[in-house]
Formats: sequence, C-alpha cells, structure tokens
Amino acid sequence: MLKGQEKLTHTERENVLLFCEKHPDVSLNYAFKEDLLTLYATVQNPAQAYAYKDILEETYWDKLAKPMKKVWTFIKDNFEKTIAYLRTGYKADKTNNDAERMMRLIKRIQRTHYFLRKGDTYLRKIKVVLGMQKPTAT
Repeated sequence: MLKGQEKLTHTERENVLLFCEKHPDVSLNYAFKEDLLTLYATVQNPAQAYAYKDILEETYWDKLAKPMKKVWTFIKDNFEKTIAYLRTGYKADKTNNDAERMMRLIKRIQRTHYFLRKGDTYLRKIKVVLGMQKPTAT
C-alpha cells in the first residue's frame, strides 16, 4: 500500500485492488496518495501545481481519514516549499535537501546534548569558547 503504483508487481496490484474493494475508506486514502504522487510527477509549472492542489482539496478533504488530513494540512502549509523545484528550472533535480539539512541539525543537537549532559562538561565547554581554558580531550 505504501509503494507507488508504478513500483508494484502485477500480483501486488491485484492484492491492493482486492484489499481496496473490501475496505472503501482505505481505497479513498490510497487514491489520494496516488493522486498526490501524480501532482509532483506531472506538473510543469507553479500554476498547474496550485490548480492540481485545489482539485485535490475539493475532491478529498471531506472524505480523508484523520491521519491523512494531517498529512494534507502539512503539505498545504508548506506547499510553496514543496514546489520550489518548479521555479529553479531544474525539474529533474527534485531533492530532499531541506529535510536532509534538518536531520543533520537534529543529529548535531542530539550529539551536543549527549556530550553536555553533565553540568561540569557544559562549564568546561563555555570556558573553552570564552578562551578561559584550553580544550582537553575527553
């Protein structure tokens, strides 16, 4: 269910179809996911992207499950960032640089937090930064 349609084997497509027939609410959310993937795969300019976004909003909003509504709200709130690649002229270079940068920042904060978990370690760090003490290997 999480893979895009283009990545499914014939057997997997049949299994997804049978599952969706038994569970119409899942079917609707699955269709929304596929249409959302189509938005980023097919649009050529920001005007098309906004039009497609509005169509998705009108078609699915009232029918989506609560978790999918959270996803859609997040995408709508950050839509300009998600279609920024359309403005660059490098449409083939759809990257997740912003997400990667954020993950590196989180990891750095976690490492720093772990390193500075003791008060005296934190004080030594401040003294080194202020030039009051030479750094020591720990």
